[in-house]
Amino acid sequence: MPQKNIFYLIVFLFLFLFLDSIIGSIKFTQPSLPDTAITKSMVATNTTTNLIAVIKDPSNFFKDAIISYKWKINEEPLDNTLNLVNYNFTKSKMNEIVVIVNVNLSQLSFQKSGVFNQNLTSKEAVENITAIGTTWLPRNQDLKVNLNFIKGSPPFWYCYSIVSVNSSQNSSDYPNCDTINQTSFQVTRYFGSPGSYNLLLKSGNDVSKFEKKWEIHIFDSK
Repeated sequence: MPQKNIFYLIVFLFLFLFLDSIIGSIKFTQPSLPDTAITKSMVATNTTTNLIAVIKDPSNFFKDAIISYKWKINEEPLDNTLNLVNYNFTKSKMNEIVVIVNVNLSQLSFQKSGVFNQNLTSKEAVENITAIGTTWLPRNQDLKVNLNFIKGSPPFWYCYSIVSVNSSQNSSDYPNCDTINQTSFQVTRYFGSPGSYNLLLKSGNDVSKFEKKWEIHIFDSK
C-alpha cells in the first residue's frame, strides 16, 4: 500500500475511534429538476425523488463494514435499511429527512452511528402553459394574448420575445422578463405592418421549466 494511503488510513482510523459519530450527508436527485432547485434544496411533488445517504469515507475504510440505515421523513419511519430511498412527495411543504447510520466493524469489535439530516421543500411543478387570444389579426391592431400556467406552485417566472419567423433567435434574446404570483399574464404588441412572427417563451417555477412557441400572423386588411 502506498505510504500516502497508509497515512490517510491511520488518520481516518484515529478519527473513527475518537469522534462521537459517523460523518456524512443526504444527497438527492430528481429527473428534469432545474439546477437552481438543487441549489435551493427543492424538489417537485408527484415525481420520484432519489435520496442517498453518503458516508464521508475518503480512504474507503468502511468497505468491509456492516452498515445499516434507518430512514424517517417528516417523523414517519420508512421500511428501508439501505442507503438509497425512492420517495414521492405529494404535498407542497417543507420536509425533514433523517437517516440514522450504524457502522459495525466486526474485525475491530467496534460500532459507531451517525445522524444525517436534510430539509427539502417540495413544490408542485408547472404542468403546461397555454395561450388564449387571437394570433391572426389585421395590421394596426394590438396583439393581446393571455398566457396561463396550468398547475404549479408560485412564484412563476417568464421571459418572452416576439421575432420574425425568419429570425435567428439567440438564447439571451428574451428581453421581457418578470416574476409573478398570479397564474396568468398578458402579452401585448402593436403591429403596423403585415408578416409572420413567433412568440417565444421560457417560463416555469422553482421546480420546473418550459420553452414554447406560438405563431402570430398579421395580414393586410383591405
